[in-house]
Formats: sequence, C-alpha cells, structure tokens
Amino acid sequence: MSKSTIILTFRNDVVSDVYSLAFEGMFDSHVIACADVSSTCRALRENPDACVLIESAISGGSLSLLFLCQASHAKRANVFVFGGDRSLVPAELPDLRVEFLPETPPMAEVVGKVEAALRIGHQAMEYCRITLKSLLVRSAKVRCDVYLKLGDEKYIKVLHANDCFDEAEYERFRAKKVDFLYLPRADFLGLMDDLLSKATELNRNPEKITTDAAINTNLAIFQIIHSAFETDGFTPQLQKLTFASVGLAINTIKKNPKLSELLARLDQDRDSYLAWHSTALSFICCKLATLLGWHSEATFYKLSLASMLHDIVLPSDELARIQTMEELKRVNLPDENRAAVLRHPLDAAQLVLALEEVPGEVGFIVEQHHERQDGSGFPRGVDHKEISSISALFVISHDIVTTMAETEPSQFQMPQFLASRERDKAYTKGAFGQVFRALIAKSSEM
Repeated sequence: MSKSTIILTFRNDVVSDVYSLAFEGMFDSHVIACADVSSTCRALRENPDACVLIESAISGGSLSLLFLCQASHAKRANVFVFGGDRSLVPAELPDLRVEFLPETPPMAEVVGKVEAALRIGHQAMEYCRITLKSLLVRSAKVRCDVYLKLGDEKYIKVLHANDCFDEAEYERFRAKKVDFLYLPRADFLGLMDDLLSKATELNRNPEKITTDAAINTNLAIFQIIHSAFETDGFTPQLQKLTFASVGLAINTIKKNPKLSELLARLDQDRDSYLAWHSTALSFICCKLATLLGWHSEATFYKLSLASMLHDIVLPSDELARIQTMEELKRVNLPDENRAAVLRHPLDAAQLVLALEEVPGEVGFIVEQHHERQDGSGFPRGVDHKEISSISALFVISHDIVTTMAETEPSQFQMPQFLASRERDKAYTKGAFGQVFRALIAKSSEM
C-alpha cells in the first residue's frame, strides 16, 4: 500500500516541524513541508490525493489559488485551513473538501481529522515511538507511562508516570540495545502539543519573548534535533528546526538581557548535558558579542548556529563532557569513542559546510571550538596565529559554559572566571588576547 501524503504550509518552521514529527510518529505517511501557496499548489498537483494543512495568514490573499488548484487537479484532496472562514472559498467552488479550523487547534483534533480525511485510522499506532534522548528533556521524571515494544502489537510497561529517567536509566536501556521506547498515543500527542503551543505563542508575540521561554523552548528543540539526528541524519526538517531555534536565540539577545540574567537562568536547567551545553553556549556567546560591540544579526547567526551544531554528531553526554586532550588521555574509552571525540569538530564542520546558504565561517568556528592558543587543542592542534576573533570568542564562551557545568548551581561567578583565566594567562595571544582584554574592560557591564 502506498503512503498517504500530508502537505504542511505554516509560517513558523517550529510549528511545521512539530506537525511533521507528530504525523511521522503516528502514521506511515509522507510529509511535505511548503513555504508558500505556490509551492503548496505544486505539491498538490503531484499528490492529488493528499491532505493539506495550511495557515490562512500565510497566503497573502492568494489562498484562492490553492482552491483553484484543488478544483482543477486534486478534487479528492482534503484541505484544512487554520484561521479564516468559508468566505475565503470562491463562490463558484462550493463542493471542495475544505474545512476551516481554529488558528491553534489541539493536536489531537488535527490528527483525528487527518485520519478521517485520508482514511488511515488503521495505520495509526496505539503506541508512538520516541527516542531515549527525548525522554531526558529538562526533567529527570517522565510525565506518563512508557513502554518497550516486544513485537507486533505487543508492548510492556517499563516506566510509570513520575518515575525517574536519568542518565543512569538512559545508559541501562542503551546497554540493552534499545533505541526507542513508546508512549501511548494520547501522551505522545500531549508532548507534541506542548511544543507546538510554545512555538505558536512565541511566533504570535515575538515582542513578549521572555528569556525563560526562549531557553526552555530551545532546550526542547535541541533534544528533538539531537535524538532525530541519531536515527535519520540531518534531514531538511531538522535543518529548519535548527534555524528556527537560532532565530529564537537571536530575537532574545536583541532584547538585550543582562549577562547576569542569562547566567542565572541558564544555571537552572542542567539535566541533559548536550542540550543544556549547546543552548547555554548559544545565548552566552551572542551576549558576549554585544559587549564587544558586535551587534550585527549576521554575527549572532554565525555564533548561535555554531553553538547548536558544534557537538551534534556526538552520541552521548559522556563524550560531550570531554574538553581537552589531557581529559581524553585520562578517561577509559573504547577506541571508536576516542576517535569520535577527536574527530567530532571536523565531522560537525563538514555537516555545517554542506548546508546551503550558511556562511563558511560557521564551519571554521565549529571546527576550532576545541583548539587552544598554544596549539594544545584538537583536532588540528592549530595555535593563535590561525584562529580568528569570532572563533576566539566562541572558544572563550565554550570555556565559560564548561566551567559552569563543573560548578555547583548558583556558584558560578563571571568575575572569578575572568580573574582565574587572567592569572593563568589562558587568553593572551593573537585574537584571544584582543577578545579577552575587551571582555575584561566590559566586566562592569556584565
């Protein structure tokens, strides 16, 4: 049986990707994400039996083009419009399969309507798969019962609601070669609904974005990106989700919160190291850039994107915590994991450089994030003569985040950090010296 096709057209990439994840988790369906009405029409002509979900606000007055395309090429298609009303349908096309929904309907309602429209209820899973990493989002406690799949339509409960799911539990399941656990359908939809609600709210009121909301949402987004990357690679959907999280960080930094506020807020969410580390780095390096007088959105974009992707190829928190060659020599790791740590800056940089319309400098920032001014870093062991100012800022920011992770919550103090690095002469040469001296001079504004 061929896969059903679902076409999504939303302004907010986060919203589109949450729906993609939901439908891919619920059905064996082909999901196409479109950016505008024209691309939606092209997709519909190629898939005349598809189900279309589109925001009326994205059309710019051209929604009638979609209805004309439906009438001419895809009369069996079902179109669901979020927002608006029946008056948007041309009077001469009264019999089209078009239904108008509220602007932000519950996820379960949307899924139910798609099921009915495509007659794929038999494909819907009673249990929906979720990666182990996704269960580590923000809290060590799971919010609902969690199941292990033993065979076709056979599941066994392995965690109860409010049970602890921490790094030890994660490693226990990994040791048993478990890649996925399963949630009851309603609970899976609840998780998707939560993220969709956050994204929609932030998209609707960007001027009301709080630091808390931005950080919480980016933590959740990173977990989805990282867990899906492990199984599917860096798909176009994940790329869009990454860019959406970068935009959220940029919009937050534009509101100019004090560095002390960011540090205090970031100090509260350390449950998953990779997600916390990457999210914290995104906000901190962009904020430090503003203190240096680097206010361009292009600079924020490079730093934030590098933050989100610099460790994306590492499979575990354990490997991500290794920061220096000395640490790598001390820890007892299998050869393949040791090689993965040494290679990950190059692998992540190659991933970045393969993306379209991404400045090449982002790849160099990612490649050099473990390098040191004296040449003792990795992967290439370059020294300060080959490291640019923006890469130096990124390395210093990376050091700040690493030191925060090694410090008890609420105990990290930026003045002490700066003083200790000044005593150690850690950042004195080339671009490192220029950036570090400028930060010292701005310490009173932190």
